[in-house]
Amino acid sequence: MRMIEKYSVEHRKPLIQWLRHTANVILNNVNMRWIKPLDCGVQSFFIVGCGHSGTTLVTSRLARAPSVYSPGWETGLFLPIHGLYAASTSYKVIANTALSNGKSIVVEKTPKHVHCARRILALLPTARFIVVTRNPLDTCASLYRRFPDLPYCIERWQIDNSAALSLLKHHTQCFHLRYEEITQDPERSFADLFKFVGVEWSADFLSQGKTPYDNFPHSGNMAKRAAEVAEPILPRCNTWPETLNVHQAKQILQRTMPLAAKLGYSTAPHQLSPQ
Repeated sequence: MRMIEKYSVEHRKPLIQWLRHTANVILNNVNMRWIKPLDCGVQSFFIVGCGHSGTTLVTSRLARAPSVYSPGWETGLFLPIHGLYAASTSYKVIANTALSNGKSIVVEKTPKHVHCARRILALLPTARFIVVTRNPLDTCASLYRRFPDLPYCIERWQIDNSAALSLLKHHTQCFHLRYEEITQDPERSFADLFKFVGVEWSADFLSQGKTPYDNFPHSGNMAKRAAEVAEPILPRCNTWPETLNVHQAKQILQRTMPLAAKLGYSTAPHQLSPQ
């Protein structure tokens, strides 16, 4: 028997593992109601969404602003397994590092934090969210190259984007970025994003070059992403035929169309025609 644990990349858990994880979450959060909001002297932004949707790319460019500090890795601080006391202690370190480097804004990117808005706002009431989405065909194709299990990829898109939609509907402190817009018209998309964050925009931030991910050793998928986002931004839309066949694409659309439409994505038949 498998259970769904939405906070984990590997979200399908055997029952025993799920029960142990749930017990640890409960134990680590028994003091949650006594944790006070954190006054750390920086404005906090959280980049969230489904993995393989462009969150690393967004972070790499936003962190080039002189007033922005990004840790350069996915901290996962607000995932329930850690508890809010541990999150508070660790986030203070991040904020102090930003301040000591003359930065007034912290941008943290952990896609799975899309499920953690309530926990984040309990600790950082003025936190704001940058929600990144990507159409289900291209997202699932990208996930499939890493996890060759199509039902898993579809579930992952549904689980994380359901949370993204809820966040966009119920919180006013959000900015919605679509991967397609980022790659097709990066100047306009990033100019709007920088306005939301409250920092001066420059087209120079889009150029190829150093990103915060260069400062830390990465391996596996994160190393690949770190290298990719240092390159120039190129259009990457409707690329699913490089990985999936039409039958697989139909499976994806059949299960994702209602949610995709609510996020502003067309599911027109021409999307099933490889170009």
